[in-house]
Amino acid sequence: MFVTTHDSHDQAWNLAMEEVLLTLDDGEWFLLWQNAPCVVIGRHQLAAREVDRDACQEMGVTVIRRKTGGGAVYHDLGNFNFTFVGKAGASVDFAHYNGRVAEFLQSLGLAAAPTGRNDIAVDGAKVSGNAQWRQGGRVLHHGTLLYDAELAAAARVLTPHQAKYQGRGVASVRSRIANIAALMANPLPRAAFAKALLDWMVAAPGASRVALPHHLCQQADAIAPTYREPAWVWGQEAAYTRENTLRMAAGTVTARLEIQDGTMTKVRLHGDFFFDPAPICQVLTSVAHEQEAIKKALHTLSDEQWAGVDVDEWVGLFSSEVEE
Repeated sequence: MFVTTHDSHDQAWNLAMEEVLLTLDDGEWFLLWQNAPCVVIGRHQLAAREVDRDACQEMGVTVIRRKTGGGAVYHDLGNFNFTFVGKAGASVDFAHYNGRVAEFLQSLGLAAAPTGRNDIAVDGAKVSGNAQWRQGGRVLHHGTLLYDAELAAAARVLTPHQAKYQGRGVASVRSRIANIAALMANPLPRAAFAKALLDWMVAAPGASRVALPHHLCQQADAIAPTYREPAWVWGQEAAYTRENTLRMAAGTVTARLEIQDGTMTKVRLHGDFFFDPAPICQVLTSVAHEQEAIKKALHTLSDEQWAGVDVDEWVGLFSSEVEE
């Protein structure tokens, strides 16, 4: 495994560098990095429902969208981000990577353990949220490490205008979070904490410390502008005639439907989930908005494409009579 870091705090470039590593033919990587203040929203979320845009503008906080699922998170220089890239296993596996990071935190005297779908907690407080992106037989697993972040700023920018969206949409779960430094008996300076994590990863069998190759940095330069495009960050909000939200085993899922003459002409799924919603949306487009028709269409998909959710629960999500 190649262990590396860099000093860029540019949010778009940092996400682009992850993408570059994922598209390599082979090789395992561990990358440690930091962002300037920003909100990073999940691939399938509605940005306007996750972010207080006015607060972000006032505080100089950038809003950016990543290509992994999951919920919205706040980054600043008191937060460290880690990325594992390598060969993908047969299925999504958060425990493998989260376990390695939890072991590092344990080495600092913290009672850290993976918890929930994709988190790491210390004494019940969330200190890390994680997400994955699988492509071409490879996996990108990244996560946060709240070290001494501005948690008050996070609460402000991640709180949308409730009056506008009362009872609507999918808001990221505001878990009980804490900074790692506040949980340590003898907290380290930020630089010392980063060095300790890199040293821990380098000590693994087969690992070596390297600098990011220049040609990979150039590739990130070329990709970074795509992450800044307003259409990518904000462009998933649109008018739909019907909407419903359910909390499922796969996450919080909002179905947004355009229905014409009793037929679903547009189907979109949004939320903090990690599965690929495209197969479900595609198979239901042009299907009658009736329970039996929806169930019949869904039965053409595999259990894996149902994302571990019972088909009747999917039918309930799409056949709801809740209207916009």
